[in-house]
Amino acid sequence: MAEYRRFSLAQKELLKQEGGFIIPSNGETINDLKKRRKKFWTKQQEDFPLLKTFPSLRSEIAIFPDRFYLPKSNNKTFREQEAMVVQFEQELKEQYDLEKVKAVLGNTPTHAFIAFSYHAETGKRLHGKEYNYAYVRTKNPPAINPRIVDVGFFSDQNELGINCHPEQNDYLVYAAPLILPK
Repeated sequence: MAEYRRFSLAQKELLKQEGGFIIPSNGETINDLKKRRKKFWTKQQEDFPLLKTFPSLRSEIAIFPDRFYLPKSNNKTFREQEAMVVQFEQELKEQYDLEKVKAVLGNTPTHAFIAFSYHAETGKRLHGKEYNYAYVRTKNPPAINPRIVDVGFFSDQNELGINCHPEQNDYLVYAAPLILPK
């Protein structure tokens, strides 16, 4: 099992001061979320058994809820969105003098976990009507099929969407970087 990564106290303080929200992720799977009665609007994940049992990251994860989606990252290819996340990481390090962090697209179960956890803690959604039911693109390891999946939607009934049509450039699919300690 991978070592659990934590932000330093100084990193946490700076991230929170800048509007960051820190979520501890403990390796939950989509199946674990379902056991906790978290609902999914789509059923596409049922066709991909490894996707349901692959764990979320074991790490503290920071997001900026007020700017969760990278601007103008929709209607882009996966590679273009990945490059935007690299640029976001560079800007984050320069702007806030945060050297020992990295930004990633995140895998499917991690984004699902974050969506449900953020909603449970704050009563607010990262996806949903107020965001035009947008999705975020995720990146899974090569062994997981499909490797690139979209997570989002989040209905008024608190059902999260998982779409396995990754190669489409879509106006509703954005990059949403997750900030991790190195």
